[in-house]
Amino acid sequence: MVRMKDADGVITNELYLKYEKLLNERCWSFFKTTGIPFEDLKSEANLIFCNSVGKFEPYRGFKFSTFLHWTLTNGLGLRCPLVNVVC
Repeated sequence: MVRMKDADGVITNELYLKYEKLLNERCWSFFKTTGIPFEDLKSEANLIFCNSVGKFEPYRGFKFSTFLHWTLTNGLGLRCPLVNVVC
């Protein structure tokens, strides 16, 4: 469970629970293509989610789900390259 506050000081547990399915789907997608352990992807996705809550600007006209999907795709893609090197 993620405990943090957004810009208004509201704890975002409800927000996390609402978008947990999206986080899991993006992690599963990267797990299938890269083979990186799901737990590692999930922890990275949680960090990206926390950063996304702080950086979201609703006045730009995008929904939070669209912004989160974009930041997850780019964030996991940059942090977890598509080439999996097995030692």
